[in-house]
Amino acid sequence: MNKDGDKTKEQILDELSATQAELAALRKESKAQEDKLKAAIQQLEAQNQQLRAIEQQLRASNQQLKASEAKFKSYIENTPDGIFVANEKRKFLEVNKAACEITGYSEDELLKLSIPELTQEEYSEQAKNHFQTVVKKGFATGELGFVTKSGEKRFWSLDAVKLSETRFLGFAKDITELKQAEDNFRHSVDESPLGIRIINQAGKTIYINKALLYIYE
Repeated sequence: MNKDGDKTKEQILDELSATQAELAALRKESKAQEDKLKAAIQQLEAQNQQLRAIEQQLRASNQQLKASEAKFKSYIENTPDGIFVANEKRKFLEVNKAACEITGYSEDELLKLSIPELTQEEYSEQAKNHFQTVVKKGFATGELGFVTKSGEKRFWSLDAVKLSETRFLGFAKDITELKQAEDNFRHSVDESPLGIRIINQAGKTIYINKALLYIYE
């Protein structure tokens, strides 16, 4: 600086040089921040693309699930067997049209009932054991007596499977007429004046009627 207080040429040049260096540093820092921002934007775009792909997959999965559910529901509604879904307390949660036709109850009425309430009293213990087998082993089959809404005592074959710890699915087929036919046939054979013996495929005798027993006596 000269004696008059003015900056010298050298001082001005030094200040300009320092300012240029500072600007260069700021530009460099700004460039670095800009690069980070661009990288972050690219990363977000990539994540958005992934999210869109996942969304499309979920939509496709949901459509397939809805189609499967509709197919399953159609099968359940149109099968001739009575379908019952019960919880761990044996209370009905879902039933199909055939279940209503077999029992004589409406869907709303059945959903207020439980397995014991449909079971003939003399089959209550057997029905309880049948359910416990499903709980423990995952499946069970059997023939049980049930009571319709009108109070008629009938019989059904019941195949049940465990869906989860709180869901159990049963397929019921009314076999009342078949059992009556079997009973009538058995009575006819028992009372036949002709000696009758029934053997199995191994040739072992599994039944002899009264007339044949009299012959052997």
